Amino acid sequence: MNKEHGKYSLCCEGQIIFLEAYEAWNEESSTSCINEMKFIVNTMQHNNFAILANSLKLEGMTPESFNLWFEALDFFFKNGHNFFIRIDKPSSIEYKLFSEPFDKITKQRMPFQFANSTNEAIKILKENNYYGFDNGIIEMNCIKNNV
Repeated sequence: MNKEHGKYSLCCEGQIIFLEAYEAWNEESSTSCINEMKFIVNTMQHNNFAILANSLKLEGMTPESFNLWFEALDFFFKNGHNFFIRIDKPSSIEYKLFSEPFDKITKQRMPFQFANSTNEAIKILKENNYYGFDNGIIEMNCIKNNV
């Protein structure tokens, strides 16, 4: 097994899972993050949840990472994921290469929106009746892989 490449910060409060991705990801980082997210989903006390993903600092993914995330999407869809909001620049090459393929699938299954900031994203989620992060996202409460 290789060392993880690519960092993440992952938090959950109420009905909102927040994921922030950094750097270029390999299979090991993807596996670690997906397992943490599945654990959160399996322990949530809600039938419906939203994912807020900040991928502004995502630099890339290996083909193996892509496959793992495509498989994970199905798990999330089947277990209550029904709103997605992304913080990113849809015109950037990084977005088009590494995030847009997932967003195309997600848009077919649920409401999807872009936001410019975490505060804007949380406001949109609250307007759509999701609750959590009333005091913003407190980084010290997040799971980080710190590779």
